[in-house]
Formats: sequence, structure tokens, C-alpha cells
Amino acid sequence: MADHLPDKVAYVQVAADTSITFADWDTESDRLAGALVDAGVAKGDRVAVYLPPEEALEWMISYSAVHKAGAVA
Repeated sequence: MADHLPDKVAYVQVAADTSITFADWDTESDRLAGALVDAGVAKGDRVAVYLPPEEALEWMISYSAVHKAGAVA
């Protein structure tokens, strides 16, 4: 989606009055995926992602990053 609709809003977190575009989601998850790999996460590793509901945007980024790193969330 980031390639085709980069500036479109991907998700809105109404309670926190925040949102994220597809491009930002892609960029942030790429950054975190790189950090996970640098920290030693390898293909097939299991990574737990626990964040409270009010951090839904961060959860989405983290979940995507785990999969981009080749791990399983």
C-alpha cells in the first residue's frame, strides 16, 4: 500500500487524536525491523509484541517490523 497510496491515512487512533500514513507506517516498520535484525533477531525467531491498547499505532508498526525481520510475532 505504501507504494500505491503513500500519503493516504492508514490508521487513525481517535482517542489519542493521532494517525499514520501508509508511507510512515512502512518507513517506521523498516527502521524497527533493521533494529531487530541488528539486535540478533533471525528468520523464524519468535518475538512477543505487547503494548497497551492506547498504543495501537506502535503495535501495528512493531508487528509489521517483526515480520519484515523474518521473525514470527
